[in-house]
Amino acid sequence: FKYGYNTEWLDLDLSTPQEMKLIQILSKLDIPNCDALVLKNVPPNNKDVYNFLMNSFPNGINYFYFKVHNPSATPIDYYFKPLVSISTKVKGSLVIRDCEMTNKQFWSLLKANRHRKEGMIEFSSCKLGTSSVPDLSDALKGFRLERIGLDGWGQSDRSDWASHPYLFANIVKAVGKVEDVRDRLKEIGRYECCLL
Repeated sequence: FKYGYNTEWLDLDLSTPQEMKLIQILSKLDIPNCDALVLKNVPPNNKDVYNFLMNSFPNGINYFYFKVHNPSATPIDYYFKPLVSISTKVKGSLVIRDCEMTNKQFWSLLKANRHRKEGMIEFSSCKLGTSSVPDLSDALKGFRLERIGLDGWGQSDRSDWASHPYLFANIVKAVGKVEDVRDRLKEIGRYECCLL
Protein backbone atom coordinates (compact mmCIF):
# COMPACT_ATOMS: atom_id res chain seq x y z
CA PHE A 1 0.00 0.00 0.00
CA LYS A 2 1.05 3.56 -0.66
CA TYR A 3 0.43 6.10 2.06
CA GLY A 4 -0.21 9.76 1.54
CA TYR A 5 -1.92 12.37 3.68
CA ASN A 6 -2.91 9.75 6.23
CA THR A 7 -4.78 7.80 3.57
CA GLU A 8 -4.27 4.18 2.57
CA TRP A 9 -4.58 3.58 -1.13
CA LEU A 10 -3.46 1.12 -3.76
CA ASP A 11 -2.81 2.32 -7.31
CA LEU A 12 -2.00 -0.36 -9.91
CA ASP A 13 -1.16 0.22 -13.56
CA LEU A 14 -1.79 -3.20 -15.07
CA SER A 15 0.01 -2.37 -18.30
CA THR A 16 3.26 -3.28 -16.54
CA PRO A 17 4.37 -6.92 -16.01
CA GLN A 18 5.35 -6.18 -12.39
CA GLU A 19 1.90 -4.93 -11.45
CA MET A 20 0.20 -7.77 -13.33
CA LYS A 21 2.27 -10.14 -11.19
CA LEU A 22 1.19 -8.20 -8.11
CA ILE A 23 -2.52 -8.49 -9.00
CA GLN A 24 -1.98 -12.22 -9.48
CA ILE A 25 -0.58 -12.44 -5.93
CA LEU A 26 -3.26 -10.13 -4.49
CA SER A 27 -6.01 -12.24 -6.09
CA LYS A 28 -5.12 -14.99 -3.61
CA LEU A 29 -5.15 -12.79 -0.49
CA ASP A 30 -7.70 -11.00 1.67
CA ILE A 31 -7.02 -7.31 1.09
CA PRO A 32 -7.67 -5.08 4.13
CA ASN A 33 -10.00 -2.10 3.91
CA CYS A 34 -8.41 1.00 2.45
CA ASP A 35 -9.41 4.47 1.36
CA ALA A 36 -8.85 4.11 -2.38
CA LEU A 37 -8.12 1.46 -4.98
CA VAL A 38 -7.19 2.32 -8.55
CA LEU A 39 -6.92 -0.29 -11.33
CA LYS A 40 -5.69 1.32 -14.54
CA ASN A 41 -5.13 -0.32 -17.91
CA VAL A 42 -6.98 -3.49 -16.95
CA PRO A 43 -6.65 -6.17 -19.67
CA PRO A 44 -10.02 -6.83 -21.36
CA ASN A 45 -10.24 -10.47 -20.13
CA ASN A 46 -7.91 -11.40 -17.28
CA LYS A 47 -8.69 -14.16 -14.80
CA ASP A 48 -6.39 -12.72 -12.09
CA VAL A 49 -8.20 -9.35 -12.15
CA TYR A 50 -11.55 -11.18 -12.21
CA ASN A 51 -10.52 -13.32 -9.22
CA PHE A 52 -9.18 -10.30 -7.35
CA LEU A 53 -12.50 -8.48 -7.74
CA MET A 54 -14.57 -11.54 -6.81
CA ASN A 55 -12.46 -12.91 -3.94
CA SER A 56 -9.98 -10.37 -2.62
CA PHE A 57 -11.62 -6.96 -2.97
CA PRO A 58 -11.61 -5.03 0.34
CA ASN A 59 -14.88 -5.13 2.30
CA GLY A 60 -14.84 -1.38 2.83
CA ILE A 61 -13.39 1.18 0.45
CA ASN A 62 -14.21 4.83 -0.19
CA TYR A 63 -13.09 5.17 -3.81
CA PHE A 64 -12.65 2.59 -6.58
CA TYR A 65 -11.45 3.42 -10.11
CA PHE A 66 -11.61 0.77 -12.85
CA LYS A 67 -10.24 1.55 -16.33
CA VAL A 68 -9.94 -1.03 -19.09
CA HIS A 69 -6.83 -0.81 -21.28
CA ASN A 70 -8.22 0.09 -24.69
CA PRO A 71 -8.52 3.42 -26.52
CA SER A 72 -11.99 2.44 -27.71
CA ALA A 73 -14.71 1.24 -25.35
CA THR A 74 -14.32 -2.42 -24.37
CA PRO A 75 -17.42 -4.54 -23.69
CA ILE A 76 -17.89 -4.84 -19.94
CA ASP A 77 -19.22 -8.41 -20.22
CA TYR A 78 -16.21 -10.18 -18.67
CA TYR A 79 -16.04 -7.91 -15.61
CA PHE A 80 -19.76 -7.21 -15.24
CA LYS A 81 -20.47 -9.80 -12.52
CA PRO A 82 -17.47 -8.75 -10.35
CA LEU A 83 -18.31 -5.04 -10.70
CA VAL A 84 -21.87 -5.69 -9.54
CA SER A 85 -20.53 -7.87 -6.72
CA ILE A 86 -18.14 -5.25 -5.31
CA SER A 87 -20.73 -2.47 -5.46
CA THR A 88 -21.87 -3.01 -1.87
CA LYS A 89 -18.26 -2.71 -0.66
CA VAL A 90 -17.66 0.74 -2.16
CA LYS A 91 -18.77 3.37 0.35
CA GLY A 92 -18.18 6.58 -1.61
CA SER A 93 -17.33 6.72 -5.31
CA LEU A 94 -17.11 4.10 -8.03
CA VAL A 95 -15.63 5.08 -11.41
CA ILE A 96 -15.87 2.75 -14.41
CA ARG A 97 -14.00 4.05 -17.45
CA ASP A 98 -13.80 3.15 -21.15
CA CYS A 99 -16.34 0.32 -21.15
CA GLU A 100 -19.17 -0.48 -23.51
CA MET A 101 -22.31 -1.84 -21.90
CA THR A 102 -25.78 -2.93 -22.77
CA ASN A 103 -28.84 -1.10 -21.57
CA LYS A 104 -29.49 -3.89 -19.04
CA GLN A 105 -25.90 -3.82 -17.73
CA PHE A 106 -25.99 -0.04 -17.21
CA TRP A 107 -29.25 -0.11 -15.26
CA SER A 108 -28.09 -3.16 -13.26
CA LEU A 109 -24.90 -1.36 -12.21
CA LEU A 110 -26.90 1.72 -11.27
CA LYS A 111 -29.27 -0.44 -9.21
CA ALA A 112 -26.37 -2.24 -7.48
CA ASN A 113 -24.87 1.12 -6.45
CA ARG A 114 -28.05 2.98 -5.47
CA HIS A 115 -27.50 2.41 -1.72
CA ARG A 116 -24.55 4.80 -1.15
CA LYS A 117 -25.67 7.84 0.84
CA GLU A 118 -24.11 10.95 -0.69
CA GLY A 119 -22.11 8.69 -3.01
CA MET A 120 -21.38 8.74 -6.70
CA ILE A 121 -21.13 6.37 -9.63
CA GLU A 122 -19.23 7.58 -12.68
CA PHE A 123 -19.33 5.86 -16.04
CA SER A 124 -16.53 7.89 -17.62
CA SER A 125 -16.06 7.76 -21.41
CA CYS A 126 -18.28 4.71 -21.66
CA LYS A 127 -20.51 3.71 -24.53
CA LEU A 128 -24.17 2.81 -24.29
CA GLY A 129 -27.16 2.87 -26.56
CA THR A 130 -30.14 3.63 -24.32
CA SER A 131 -32.73 2.91 -26.94
CA SER A 132 -35.64 2.74 -24.48
CA VAL A 133 -36.88 4.31 -21.26
CA PRO A 134 -37.25 1.47 -18.75
CA ASP A 135 -39.51 1.54 -15.69
CA LEU A 136 -37.06 1.78 -12.79
CA SER A 137 -39.51 2.53 -10.00
CA ASP A 138 -38.78 -0.76 -8.19
CA ALA A 139 -35.14 -1.13 -9.25
CA LEU A 140 -34.10 2.28 -7.89
CA LYS A 141 -36.26 2.29 -4.75
CA GLY A 142 -34.10 3.48 -1.86
CA PHE A 143 -31.80 5.44 -4.20
CA ARG A 144 -29.27 7.51 -2.20
CA LEU A 145 -26.57 8.58 -4.69
CA GLU A 146 -25.95 12.29 -5.20
CA ARG A 147 -24.25 12.06 -8.59
CA ILE A 148 -24.39 9.90 -11.68
CA GLY A 149 -21.45 10.76 -13.93
CA LEU A 150 -21.74 10.27 -17.67
CA ASP A 151 -18.71 12.37 -18.55
CA GLY A 152 -17.37 11.70 -22.04
CA TRP A 153 -20.32 9.52 -23.16
CA GLY A 154 -21.52 11.88 -25.82
CA GLN A 155 -18.27 11.95 -27.78
CA SER A 156 -18.48 10.79 -31.39
CA ASP A 157 -16.45 7.63 -30.68
CA ARG A 158 -18.74 6.71 -27.76
CA SER A 159 -22.53 7.21 -27.77
CA ASP A 160 -22.42 10.25 -30.10
CA TRP A 161 -25.06 12.37 -28.38
CA ALA A 162 -24.66 15.20 -30.90
CA SER A 163 -26.13 12.91 -33.57
CA HIS A 164 -28.38 10.96 -31.18
CA PRO A 165 -29.54 13.32 -28.36
CA TYR A 166 -32.42 10.97 -27.47
CA LEU A 167 -29.86 8.57 -25.95
CA PHE A 168 -29.10 11.08 -23.17
CA ALA A 169 -32.76 12.10 -22.92
CA ASN A 170 -33.76 8.46 -22.30
CA ILE A 171 -31.44 8.26 -19.28
CA VAL A 172 -32.80 11.49 -17.82
CA LYS A 173 -36.42 10.40 -18.41
CA ALA A 174 -35.85 6.99 -16.82
CA VAL A 175 -34.24 8.27 -13.62
CA GLY A 176 -36.59 11.26 -13.46
CA LYS A 177 -39.61 8.97 -13.14
CA VAL A 178 -38.36 7.57 -9.80
CA GLU A 179 -39.32 9.57 -6.72
CA ASP A 180 -36.31 8.50 -4.63
CA VAL A 181 -33.99 9.61 -7.44
CA ARG A 182 -35.73 12.99 -7.82
CA ASP A 183 -35.44 13.54 -4.05
CA ARG A 184 -31.73 12.74 -3.72
CA LEU A 185 -29.86 13.06 -7.03
CA LYS A 186 -28.10 16.42 -7.28
CA GLU A 187 -26.29 16.01 -10.60
CA ILE A 188 -26.00 14.01 -13.77
CA GLY A 189 -22.47 14.79 -14.91
CA ARG A 190 -22.04 15.21 -18.64
CA TYR A 191 -18.69 16.95 -19.13
CA GLU A 192 -17.32 16.52 -22.67
CA CYS A 193 -20.57 15.02 -23.92
CA CYS A 194 -21.05 17.16 -27.03
CA LEU A 195 -24.42 18.46 -25.90
CA LEU A 196 -25.26 22.10 -26.56
